[in-house]
Amino acid sequence: MSRKTDWRESFYNKIYKEVSEETGIPVEKVREAYVGYWKAIKASIEQLDIKRSIPWSEFSKMTTSWNIPRIGKLYISYRNYKIKRRSFKIAETYLKNHKDDNIKEE
Repeated sequence: MSRKTDWRESFYNKIYKEVSEETGIPVEKVREAYVGYWKAIKASIEQLDIKRSIPWSEFSKMTTSWNIPRIGKLYISYRNYKIKRRSFKIAETYLKNHKDDNIKEE
C-alpha cells in the first residue's frame, strides 16, 4: 500500500468516526453511505457511454447533474459530452492506425 493510500484511508476513517459519533450511526454504516453515494454518481456518469453516439433526446432523459453538498454542482452538458466523444474517437482512430507501432519485435 502506498503512503498516499494510507493517508487517505486514515483521513476518511477519522471523518467516518466523527460522523458516527455525532449521529449515533455505526462507523461501517457511515462508510457504506459515503461510498454508496459516490458509486451512484459514478454509475450515472458511466451511462454516458462515449463509445456510442447518444442523441440529445436520449441524453436529456439521463441524470447528468448532481448537487454535492458543500462542494457544488457537478454536471455534464451535452456539448461537453460531444467534445469528449470526439476526443475519444480521435484517440481510438490513432491507436487503431498505429497499433503495429506499439508492438515491439523480439
